[in-house]
Amino acid sequence: MKGRNAGRTEGAASKIIEKVIKKHQKGYTAEATADMLEESVSRIRQIYDVIEKSSPDYDAETIYKQLHEKEE
Repeated sequence: MKGRNAGRTEGAASKIIEKVIKKHQKGYTAEATADMLEESVSRIRQIYDVIEKSSPDYDAETIYKQLHEKEE
């Protein structure tokens, strides 16, 4: 059961990350992206920071892992 919940959480986060990557590539600011996706600006900024560091290799799974490591 724990594994399923973790998988669902990672899957949901990866979907958001993929959307944020697309917005970032189109040149949207973190604030505009947060507004569009109805997420907190601070969360989107964290994702933007990791995206910018991993540019041009935009891999949602890798970005998720880096964000998850920061939280621990």
